[in-house]
Amino acid sequence: MTTQNLSKIIDASVVVSASAAARATFNEGLIVGSCIVGTQQIIGPSERLRSYTDVADMLTDGFTVDSPEYLAAVKYFEQDPAPLTVWIGVRDTLTSPNESVLDAILACREADSDWYMVYSVEAVAEDILDIAPEVETMVPSSAFIADSSDADILVANPISPDVATELKSNSYKRTMLIYSTSQFIGAGIMGVACGLNNGLANSAFALFAKQIVGCVVENLTSNQVAIVEGKNCNLYLNYANFYNIFEQGVMSNGSFFDQIVNRDMLVNDVQLSCMDLIYANRKIPQTDPGIGAIHNAIVSACQSAVNRGHLGAGTYTGISFLNLHTGDAMPNGYVIQSGALSDQSITDREARKAVPFYVTIKEAGAVQSMSIEILVNI
Repeated sequence: MTTQNLSKIIDASVVVSASAAARATFNEGLIVGSCIVGTQQIIGPSERLRSYTDVADMLTDGFTVDSPEYLAAVKYFEQDPAPLTVWIGVRDTLTSPNESVLDAILACREADSDWYMVYSVEAVAEDILDIAPEVETMVPSSAFIADSSDADILVANPISPDVATELKSNSYKRTMLIYSTSQFIGAGIMGVACGLNNGLANSAFALFAKQIVGCVVENLTSNQVAIVEGKNCNLYLNYANFYNIFEQGVMSNGSFFDQIVNRDMLVNDVQLSCMDLIYANRKIPQTDPGIGAIHNAIVSACQSAVNRGHLGAGTYTGISFLNLHTGDAMPNGYVIQSGALSDQSITDREARKAVPFYVTIKEAGAVQSMSIEILVNI
């Protein structure tokens, strides 16, 4: 019997939705050093950086147990919970003797964008001040962790401005400085941050009061603590002969580290959610349903921030604009508004631009101190 192709009557096909782009990693740190053992450079400038999931592999590659990069990676991985990946980047001192720490970090960013935080085992005050302004505008967004044992940081008004004072005066929001006499403590706190930031539900965290495994607390007076923290510089201290805690978890401009990383994650999610929408559809029409689709994509990104614990319900306290007014409740932790299609200019419409969107967020914040009054009734 001769049969006919059923597609003539019912033409069925399979359409597979385009895969969403992988979200940027915000839990991978980069440790930069010369990577030299004897006369051998373990990682060359052509490769520039290499990822590791444990320090044993570093030894296999030729690093030794006393290599600065290895020791810093040990500090990084021994935190609890432990981070999954570290990047080791090279400052090329063999073929490019004049390469600075900043040059090396910029080369590492050009070579790979997966890492988010960076720490150098060789950075001194001059390097830190060179790196900080560059990290402010780095793409993708990044954070710089540095440490210093410069005694001038403990002095209210040293003869020459110390590195902490310089960083604060320039209001750098992407540089975190730690005063410490513990070797590579910056790699340790970077490991704390990367280990905690897994992006899952309720994964939002504050660096305040975290323990840094493998590091010792500083023996400082309360006056010295006040001076250092007044410079937006962080410390590792002991309280009540029991609690070893990192404080305050701030960047050089006074912002908290968790604010910076969570906002970076939200921006990344919004960008990729909207790009995925364009990528997965034939087109996004300049109509109310099209604008609604964009709105929903932004909702998805904001809801992820709520799930992580970054955003939470609150009251809007800013200046009224569009339909959001001072004192309005924000039960979802965010409010998304957009301009009206009827108000869109012909120029923007012909350029195929969407109407502008305004996303107002309410951060859940974190408690780092409290006042308790005990009333005794006799």
